[in-house]
Formats: sequence, structure tokens, C-alpha cells
Amino acid sequence: MKILFVCTGNTCRSPMAEAYFRNLCTKRGMKDVVVASAGVAAVNGSPPSRQGVEALKRLGVPAATGGSSETTRELAEEADLILAMTATHEATLAGRFPTADAKIHLLLDFADETGDVADPYGGTVAEYTACLRGMIPALDKLAEVVQDSLREPA
Repeated sequence: MKILFVCTGNTCRSPMAEAYFRNLCTKRGMKDVVVASAGVAAVNGSPPSRQGVEALKRLGVPAATGGSSETTRELAEEADLILAMTATHEATLAGRFPTADAKIHLLLDFADETGDVADPYGGTVAEYTACLRGMIPALDKLAEVVQDSLREPA
């Protein structure tokens, strides 16, 4: 199973979600899950924000490696599940990749919450940490859902 997290520039929210979720998958022994992130307006190769890396570190999570990448048709088609940080990202992705529409969802939907994951861009480490903590209930629930789906007989 391949899961793709998407935000705007792929330097703040989506790389934090990717790193946290990858760590959850490792802890749960979900070796068949591939986790990636991208942005709807990313500049390829930009490093993750240092505040995001520090926020992950504070929670004992290794940061995602590599630089940012634009969401491409190939990434959208390969993903089994695409998780957008905002309704605007969700609509942008659905417009660009209509054949992937059924697998595009808002991340916070997994925590039975409504709304968007606020963008901490340019904020303090504390603001990035708050952003990450706000995503954790949805990421934890997503891990449960994915693990259950992997257990189901084919």
C-alpha cells in the first residue's frame, strides 16, 4: 500500500506527516506500506523546514530525508491513498488528477474532525510542534485503518 501526504510546498506539514506516519508503520511492523509526501506548489529539492525537523525530534521521530517534490500524475496514480492537508489542496488534486479523485481525502477526516491542518510556514518550533500534535490523532487512526486493511484476506 502506498500513502501520499500532500500540502503546499512539501517542506512543512506533509513531510512531518510522512515522517510521523512512517515511524508509526515501523513501530507497528507494517512493512508493506510505502509513505511519501509532495506539494501542489512545491519547488523540487527544497529541504524540509528546520522547525519541522526539530518538532519531529522533540517527539522522538526521525525526520523524512530528501527534498520537496511536486505532486505528479505518476505519484497520484501510484498512491492507494492521497491525504491532503486542506480542502484547497484536496480540490486542487482532484482537478489535476480526476482519475485519482476517489482516493483523495482530507487528513483530518481520519480523526473525525473538520477543517484544515493550519500551515505553520515561517512559524516557531512551538508552532510546528503544535501543528504536528494536531495531526497525530488522524495519523494514529489512519495507522489503525491501514493495519486493519492489510490484515483482511485478499
